[in-house]
Amino acid sequence: MNKIYLTVPFRDKDAAKQLGARFDGEAKRWFVNEGTDLAPFAAWCGAVGSIPERATRASVEAIPTRQSPAESTSAGVVGMPLSSYLSAIAQVVRANCAEPLWVMAEISEVRLRNGHLYLTLVESDGAGQPKAKLGCNAFSVERRSWWKQFIETVGGPPEVGMKLLLQVAAKLDPLYGFSGEIHTVDAAFVLGEMAAKLKRLLVQLDNEGLLKRNHRWQKPVDFTSVAVVAPPDAAGLGDFMREAGALEAAGLLQIQHFAATFQGANAAESVAAALREASTAHGRTPLDAIILIRGGGASLDLDWMNAYAIGKAIAEAPVPVMVGIGHERDRTLPDHVAAMSFDTPSKVSAYIRETILGRCRDVEGWMDTVQRIIAARVEQASQTVDQCLQDIKRKTDSRMSQASASLQQLAGALVTRTQQRLDRAETAIGQSLRQCERSVATRLDRAPQLVDAQLQSAQHRIAERITKADAALAILQSKAEALDPSRVLKRGFALVMGADGRVVKSADQAAGEVRIRFADGERRAGLLDR
Repeated sequence: MNKIYLTVPFRDKDAAKQLGARFDGEAKRWFVNEGTDLAPFAAWCGAVGSIPERATRASVEAIPTRQSPAESTSAGVVGMPLSSYLSAIAQVVRANCAEPLWVMAEISEVRLRNGHLYLTLVESDGAGQPKAKLGCNAFSVERRSWWKQFIETVGGPPEVGMKLLLQVAAKLDPLYGFSGEIHTVDAAFVLGEMAAKLKRLLVQLDNEGLLKRNHRWQKPVDFTSVAVVAPPDAAGLGDFMREAGALEAAGLLQIQHFAATFQGANAAESVAAALREASTAHGRTPLDAIILIRGGGASLDLDWMNAYAIGKAIAEAPVPVMVGIGHERDRTLPDHVAAMSFDTPSKVSAYIRETILGRCRDVEGWMDTVQRIIAARVEQASQTVDQCLQDIKRKTDSRMSQASASLQQLAGALVTRTQQRLDRAETAIGQSLRQCERSVATRLDRAPQLVDAQLQSAQHRIAERITKADAALAILQSKAEALDPSRVLKRGFALVMGADGRVVKSADQAAGEVRIRFADGERRAGLLDR
């Protein structure tokens, strides 16, 4: 007898047992026999369907048995048509697998053509290698029951990489082969998978010490320069720039834009690369914050932001990251990792505006306080100065009186002392004059004798120098006579001169006609070449 297996949670095992379900120790599952009224067990069989223990005998017998080559040859049997063979197998599939079952798999391919949906489902092992693959379809009529609800719940149609829980019935077509017919898709499971994915990413970033790293930056107390990472020409960027652009136009804020793709297969790397570029720009021009914004979207659209690369780039940013993604209910990975999170881009710009205005109000308050303090100090200083001036005037008058009396006393004493010193100076000068007269007279008496002595000494030295000069002159005269050319010529030497009258000192200089000077005259001569 066939078994219909149930999916019974552990907490419901006693209730299932009381209703007549039994436990298959080999399969480790609860079941009821075929033919049992399934109404009491609807809570446990609706999500799984029936899994027959084996095909019915009639269905199996519909498949022709294999014939040996010898039997075929001797009986003259050519073989059954392929269509008949596959049709028989299709009967077995319809008879035993027509009941749709819940299957969990990931989408590797998706096509929507002529209103029909075609999916390729795949299951991978721990290493990411496929271990099972199945092509499924949902024709336009069949998918009407779940398609609209799925899109409204998830925010879009099934996409590659999405993990689904779907009810599939097996089908074997002799022409198109084996496939699965999609009866319904659990949209809540997709949202649960997104949440589970986000949770796994948060745990991974937390284990690596990245989850709260950007939180260590203090919130900016003022904004002068920011970097904005956003999709180009996006509505969210326009919402942000409505207020931030006015601040930039007023010269209160500098904004650097870094474009990135926020949806699609390359969204993670595009956003992460833009965040890294903004971090690099901080090294050139210091930033107060990096702002990550985009407009609102469905849960499926926002799921592209739940990527490890984006979380890591935010965690490693050198300044606080402010996230403003247009959603109020759901929080994406950047909302958890960034130092500051806002519901919408406009709330980010509003926070920046209020921070700047608050800073301006603080400055105005400080200026008022400073002005009050300065006014009080000036008033206090003015009173102090007036009092000091009065004190100075009184003390000056008193000291002037004292100084006048002192000056009169000093003047009288100075006159007396000056007269005394003049008297003493006059006496001293008279004594000095008399001394000088005596000294000059004595020196004048001795002057003729000193002059005669000096004159004799000078005459003696002059005579000695004249004698030495005469001797030196005689020596020089004898040397000059010895070097006289005429005396050399008289000894038989001759002096050769060129045509220009210059003395020829070497044979190389002698050429053509020369003049030869002898002691008694000159002769011209011509030189012959060797």
